[in-house]
Amino acid sequence: MPEMPDEEMKQSVAWDSSQYVPYEADTYYVDSAKFGAYTNEGLQPVLLVASPKDVIDSLLEISDALAWHTIGIDIEVLSAYRTLPRQLENFVLLDIGRSYSMLTIFQNGAPVAQRSIPQGGQMFNAAIANGAGVDLTAAEKIKLEDELLLSSLETDKTKFAEFFNEVENLGREVRRTCEYYLINKKDARFTHLVLAGGGANMAGLSEFLSEGMEMKVVVNDLRQAVTFADKLDQRELKKYLGALTVAIGAALYGGEADD
Repeated sequence: MPEMPDEEMKQSVAWDSSQYVPYEADTYYVDSAKFGAYTNEGLQPVLLVASPKDVIDSLLEISDALAWHTIGIDIEVLSAYRTLPRQLENFVLLDIGRSYSMLTIFQNGAPVAQRSIPQGGQMFNAAIANGAGVDLTAAEKIKLEDELLLSSLETDKTKFAEFFNEVENLGREVRRTCEYYLINKKDARFTHLVLAGGGANMAGLSEFLSEGMEMKVVVNDLRQAVTFADKLDQRELKKYLGALTVAIGAALYGGEADD
């Protein structure tokens, strides 16, 4: 958008939103935010966000029924973004969830592309359970503590071949997505792959995914964003940090002193 005051910018974006939003007029809410520096042509990059009114209204109805004051409505990836180191601008965020993983590409601090990947925590647990002949609870413990992904033993690679294959597929899909984006955006670049979500705590995952990845692979550490009370069991906290990412990111949205 051309340079203009913030309020005028929001009005202009709302008027132009029908060119970009695949919903009928007056059936969605729209918001926007500036991101990044002006282009060589003097234009301000703007992030447009839209959501159907019935989705937002239903959330507000639930909030009202619970007598909650709604500060804002956010998407998971932006909540997660608040917990990341501020110096990250051109990177890939991989949120490894229970049933799937969500990959989001950031450029100049704004999300510009996103896709889901079918590999998730449940799939990894099932693969370990099949290899070890144990239940899913025991498989979860193995996944978090045994550093299978760092093992050089052929017996482990054979026994847990299904598990290794699923993690390799996850890394392969990340690379494919990034390569496809770079083909279409010649000036794009990535410095980091940031792992978040409950599945990010898998022992040895960052080291395993680093192989063949042309960016630094790191696990997001919420302790860099917030301070946890000393009375909390630090071992248990570390185990569940990834799963707390979105909740803590949402809390960091902010508000007034009495919210």
